[in-house]
Amino acid sequence: PATPKVADLNRPERMGKLKDAMLQVCEALAYIHGHGLVHRDLKPSNIMVDDDRQVRLMDFGLAKFLADDAGITADGKLVGTYRYMAPEQILGEPLDGRSDLYSLGVILYELMSGRPPFDAKTPHELWRQVLETEPPPLLALNLHGDPQLARVAHRLIRKEPDDRFQTAEEVYEALSE
Repeated sequence: PATPKVADLNRPERMGKLKDAMLQVCEALAYIHGHGLVHRDLKPSNIMVDDDRQVRLMDFGLAKFLADDAGITADGKLVGTYRYMAPEQILGEPLDGRSDLYSLGVILYELMSGRPPFDAKTPHELWRQVLETEPPPLLALNLHGDPQLARVAHRLIRKEPDDRFQTAEEVYEALSE
């Protein structure tokens, strides 16, 4: 039987709010990506929801224009929050909007399962998992989870950017089906 905690995750009211918030995040990402920006530090603490259920992306301190090829390091250190970093960000490769979509997938996975897709005690071990292992299937962790949301989350956290949704608009469409 599902633990009460996981059962709480699937309350219809919560799922409706979750899907609505995800759609709004997709709209915001489509907007910034359309203006040549990548957020680069998408995580739950950077997504604010006000009393009217309006979602706002916050903290563009790490955002960079796509044309700016200075890389993702500050004084030789990786920036961003490790748990939400896409594989290409960990590897120091060029980033585009699909890196933000990966981060969105980690957030969605957590919201559906109550735990991150990859969990480790050290950044090095976390990076190894992100780069080399597959996360547990969401619906194995949350037996009564929304299959459509689970499919979206798993596609967003694929290792290769080409295997993910390519744009926030595509994610929006998949969530709207």
